[in-house]
Amino acid sequence: MHISSTFPLYCDEANNRKYYYEPPHIYGWLYYDGDRHGMINYVTWRDRLIARMAIPAPITMTMWGDYTSGKGTGNVNVQFRNDSTESLTGRVIIAVTEDSLYYVGPNQDTIHNNVARDYLPDENGTVITIIPGDSVIVTQPFVIDTNWVERSCRIVAWIQSDSAYADSTREVWQGSVATLGELLGVREHNKIIPNNNAIFPTSVTGMIDLPTNRQCRILDISGRSVKLSDMRTGIYFVEIDRKVTHKVVKIQ
Repeated sequence: MHISSTFPLYCDEANNRKYYYEPPHIYGWLYYDGDRHGMINYVTWRDRLIARMAIPAPITMTMWGDYTSGKGTGNVNVQFRNDSTESLTGRVIIAVTEDSLYYVGPNQDTIHNNVARDYLPDENGTVITIIPGDSVIVTQPFVIDTNWVERSCRIVAWIQSDSAYADSTREVWQGSVATLGELLGVREHNKIIPNNNAIFPTSVTGMIDLPTNRQCRILDISGRSVKLSDMRTGIYFVEIDRKVTHKVVKIQ
């Protein structure tokens, strides 16, 4: 994050995000869960982050969407599933970032990655509540500015507790990142799964028709078998003759 509007990589929304956390706001330190855990000692950052990521998460996240390169417009969908036994209320933050940007910063760093370009819809995000075992989907449109490099842009999303603990942390429960290419999908009006073994992503609405002369199952992202009538919005896999052959994004 760049703190002055005089810097070419400055993003007003990113700068405003610091006010979500308790002061002091010290730049150049490693923050995670909203606290200055890592200080400014770069050599310790990797180990600290690996240790934090090893802690089991109460949320499972799935991202998908669409993007039109010529127009620079798209939509991102993020599904949050509550795997815990308690209801969770958290704040969802979704941002567009860009990598490989050259600029000689005040600290003399020249290549900048994960530079915040835009927050969706803004730096305040979206507050959601998920009951145990249930899922909530957050959908946001986005625009890639003509001055940004598409192949270097990513969509970053995370959900965190809105409650500050005694040490001023706001715990991040889960996060995910995807390139624009990884978000791409084709919304199919034909809801019939072909009678072949090609693996391809498809987006469908309503019910889908499976081959009648094959042994078929629908699996959710955890590998559990799901009845066609029980398919909610989300990502599923089609198993034909005991082999997963298709990835299906159920839109509605």
